Amino acid sequence: DRYGRRRVISLSVVIACVPPVLYTLSTQWLDVIPWGILYAVAFALYMPSRMAIVADYTPTEQLIRVYSILNLAWPIGSIIGPTLSGLLESQYGWNAVFYVATILHGFAILPAFVLPTPLTSTTEQYRQPPRLDRTFLVPLLPFFFFNVCIGLGIGSVEAITPIFLINSFQIS
Repeated sequence: DRYGRRRVISLSVVIACVPPVLYTLSTQWLDVIPWGILYAVAFALYMPSRMAIVADYTPTEQLIRVYSILNLAWPIGSIIGPTLSGLLESQYGWNAVFYVATILHGFAILPAFVLPTPLTSTTEQYRQPPRLDRTFLVPLLPFFFFNVCIGLGIGSVEAITPIFLINSFQIS
């Protein structure tokens, strides 16, 4: 809360865009280690802020349901990501995978700019019985998209990084 949730989300996305590009510049396998750590830091920043932002938009009675819906996006991206990586690598080479992952992470910053001001406990909507309808879910759709993009990026990079290291640096 001290730095602002949207700022932290935005920072995590910007940080997540950097390692895949730097993977393409690696000349030895040791070069990849700090970028992998930076990649992990980006997602460590993202998770608590995402949970707090979702809580801002969701009545307490609906939090479990909304978290469940939003968490569906991770596996969607993570399932499609390795397939996407394989197709990109076979057609365009290793660098294409990392560049596409960077672009996907870049798209993930959009929700930080399009989310409306969150509800507070004093607003009239919170006093009504909680509903999980279209008007309630629309503000959370950008986050669903965000999670799919992040899942695709992670799934793309994490799945192929060991193969990339073996092929590029003859590591076994």
